[in-house]
Amino acid sequence: MRGHTTAVLLVAVVALGAMAGVAAADGDLGVSVDKDADGTATVNVTDNGTAVENATVNVSVADAENESYAGAGEYTTDENGTVDLPAPDEDVEVEVTAEDENDSVTETETLEAPDGLELDVSDTDGEPVVAVTDNDTAVENASVNVTTADSQNVTYNGTGDYSTDENGTVTLDAADENVTVDVTAEYENETVSTTADLTTGDEAAEEEEAFGQRVSGFIESIQDREGGIGAAVSDFATENNPGNAPDHAGGPDDAGSDSAENESDAPGNAPDDAGQGNDGEQGPPDDAGDGDAGDGDDENGEDDADTADEEADEEDESDGDSDGDSDDESDDDSDDESDDDSDDESDVRTTP
Repeated sequence: MRGHTTAVLLVAVVALGAMAGVAAADGDLGVSVDKDADGTATVNVTDNGTAVENATVNVSVADAENESYAGAGEYTTDENGTVDLPAPDEDVEVEVTAEDENDSVTETETLEAPDGLELDVSDTDGEPVVAVTDNDTAVENASVNVTTADSQNVTYNGTGDYSTDENGTVTLDAADENVTVDVTAEYENETVSTTADLTTGDEAAEEEEAFGQRVSGFIESIQDREGGIGAAVSDFATENNPGNAPDHAGGPDDAGSDSAENESDAPGNAPDDAGQGNDGEQGPPDDAGDGDAGDGDDENGEDDADTADEEADEEDESDGDSDGDSDDESDDDSDDESDDDSDDESDVRTTP
């Protein structure tokens, strides 16, 4: 009986030892890194899912020859089993090793530098909108200051101090004239600045309008000129805006209807009725080629005379052919009659 009891106790001891070994095997040490939007990171050390206090954490740069990190070094976890790491100045790859009771584990992580406070100005040709963000998140109640650039000799009624709304934005007044402004945003002891060119609208449209005004001024300055102004306006438009003249300048249709009508009266230009017939239509007159060569002074007189001669020759040939046919027929009739008469006379003379 005694021996049997001893055997049972030995089996129990062995079983407890085996269970303790399994528990020890299940107690794995783990480490993880949680990264925040502002670039900071938190190292978590656990053992079998439970936070490990006073664990040793070592942080080193993976590529120490080419990169650096101010947060590299050795730390001890707090009661929550965590260690806080600072944000890097630039993206960096680090190795994080946790040690506890002769057990260790290592993880490699890339820490990203935060975007920080950023400033953007949009809609610069209308009502400008200033947007302030911190690590890509809109910042409410950030201070915004707007001033004209030192080199500008213009004024802007949108200068002053503002605070961003819940969307992190400030809407400024539209500029009355083109101006360059300096915009500065401040938030939690951090400052960021930018320069923006504010315009009154489409600069191309403004240039076109200015060119049109110049053309109008030129037309007004020469409108009393004798001989018409159309050619002069066209030359002015071409010389002052070559290859890119707006639709309202340079052409007879757009330089003013009076200019287009008077262009033909300019010195050296042919009169309106040059080369036209009596009915005002272009082309030769209706009676061209009827034999009238004009007074001989017209350059077309010679051609008209030649045309008349050719027509006369054609009429002569026609008359000649007609007369020739008539004469032939008459001769034939005469010959026939003569033959008949001769035969009759011969018959009379030979009668006994």
